[in-house]
Amino acid sequence: MGRKIMLCCFDRVEMGGGTTYFYRMARWLSERGGRTIALVSEGSSVSENAGRMFREAGVEIVRFRYTVFGIRAEQRLKDYLTEDAEILNLQLSFENLYLSADLLRSLGLRSVRSVFYALFWGDVSPRLSLNVRLTRGFLRKLSLSGSFAVMDEIMRDIAANTYGLSREKISIIEPGLRTEGGEEGRERKRREGSFVISSLCRMDFPFKGYVLGLLSDFSELARVYPDMKLKIAGDGPGLPRLREEREKLPQDIQERVELLGELPYEELTPLIRESDVHVGMGTSMLDFVREGVLCINASAYQTENYSAGFFGEVNCLGGPVEGRFSEKVSEPERYRAFRFQELIRRVYQMPEAEYREKSRKALELYRTVYSIDHAMESLFVMPAAYRGSCGALTRTAMHALYLWHSFTIKRKEREECRS
Repeated sequence: MGRKIMLCCFDRVEMGGGTTYFYRMARWLSERGGRTIALVSEGSSVSENAGRMFREAGVEIVRFRYTVFGIRAEQRLKDYLTEDAEILNLQLSFENLYLSADLLRSLGLRSVRSVFYALFWGDVSPRLSLNVRLTRGFLRKLSLSGSFAVMDEIMRDIAANTYGLSREKISIIEPGLRTEGGEEGRERKRREGSFVISSLCRMDFPFKGYVLGLLSDFSELARVYPDMKLKIAGDGPGLPRLREEREKLPQDIQERVELLGELPYEELTPLIRESDVHVGMGTSMLDFVREGVLCINASAYQTENYSAGFFGEVNCLGGPVEGRFSEKVSEPERYRAFRFQELIRRVYQMPEAEYREKSRKALELYRTVYSIDHAMESLFVMPAAYRGSCGALTRTAMHALYLWHSFTIKRKEREECRS
């Protein structure tokens, strides 16, 4: 078998957990002589920071477009794909999986392995009733072929309950990061008169609306602890709302809240190293764990302050709290077990020895479960492969749905530009 090649589709490329995880996967493959191709929707944007990350990882960007007949890509895509290569069509949404598999089949590459790897709860939930009806059989075929993976048990429960799938047929592959190095439970190097609470996320509300709850909690904590500071990094459509909420705070507390905007992935180290505690979810939390920072696991789909606890004491990267997801999870109450204020106070008052021990346990869990080597090796040896075959009626319906999906994305981009 020739070199390994990985493909992944993006409707648009912007900073976020999925993009940075893709960057880590691409780097892993490049370091082993492989190649990564990002199929990016024609006319859509590639943010400056994400584009720089892709170039660093040696990612080739090839443009594609939706048509009534499926997906069409630049001709040069065929030049990148060779018959003796081991090609993994890895998609993070089932829309792009279906159409990219159709594209590869049209290029005569029928042996390509196509895998759907869902990285957040929205990817395995019913966004439209039409969506469920059209994709139930498609996702069942994926799971039966061994080509359906999710990042945790929560998502497996949601997918199984929503689409009537067998849990045993859905693989769990935890998101991977580099696990070499890292501290063994650091001494907290608190600066005199400063206790830094940090958070990092794409401001996509309500999915990551917990930063609003964190800001509210900080306003109460700041009245009691004059040395506390809050630093929030990230960008997205929810950032204006976060700024508005910050401006409602008393002036002396506003001055202790710093909104850093979008930070390039490679420039996170200063924020990580000055943090005493991090409140977050998803893979960004793992970057802080690796450097020995205690992390509070924020629950998803909330604008309040619910948490499952400290990472290291719980093994999850955030979970659903309410609304369309709660009924799909067997134990939704675990994601309401704590409040940010409570856990932040505990860290503030924690002896150094206890901080160091909790940090060590978190790093042990991180190294055991969240290894990029484990994740990538698991993806490249999935037991079977979806080949993109589907009935003509379903194919026509799916194409119509994805054309509408593409139209709504472009309309949203135009609205964002006008605003």
